[in-house]
Amino acid sequence: APIVFLIDRAGFVGSDGRTHQGLFDLSYLSLMPNMTVLAPKDASELSLMIEHALTLNAPVAIRYPNGKNEPIASLTSFSRVGEWEILLEGSKVMMLAVGPRLNRLALKVAKQFNGEVGVINARSVKPLDVDILKGCFGKTLITLEENSLKGGFGESVLSYLSSANITADVITLAVKDEFVLHATVDEQLEVNGFTEENLKN
Repeated sequence: APIVFLIDRAGFVGSDGRTHQGLFDLSYLSLMPNMTVLAPKDASELSLMIEHALTLNAPVAIRYPNGKNEPIASLTSFSRVGEWEILLEGSKVMMLAVGPRLNRLALKVAKQFNGEVGVINARSVKPLDVDILKGCFGKTLITLEENSLKGGFGESVLSYLSSANITADVITLAVKDEFVLHATVDEQLEVNGFTEENLKN
């Protein structure tokens, strides 16, 4: 059915409790046949995704976190599913970031490496942008997602690269297979490795 699911409080949600974090939706939604899963980098991109989703004769899930909107400059406007956005080119490493917090973090880190590290706004979690992935042949890829590693975005990228015989070193940064302790969002990000220092290392 052509239903659009708007899923807020995605990723870390702070004080909602250990079992109420939005860290599992990418996994269970991606398992459903015919489901499109999108993750905007800011409110402007969210608006474009909603408009596009309403034109599709299929189910679409759009997930976004709580907190204030902090716009990220767009290089390409969202116009179709399965299309990512290269925010910054990198000659050696590309960070594939899902959602606003991790796109901002990735950009902040990448700009310190003088063109060696780039950032991709992986706004379509399902389907993947296979054209961009093919173009990353020989580079190191770092996937970033506020979601459980199991069944998440990083595992989808690994599965595709393996099936397509594409050579790339892949580092997946996601949440371990355990409940996240009660804390603020910033503390939860830090405990789970989503920090400048961890990414630079």
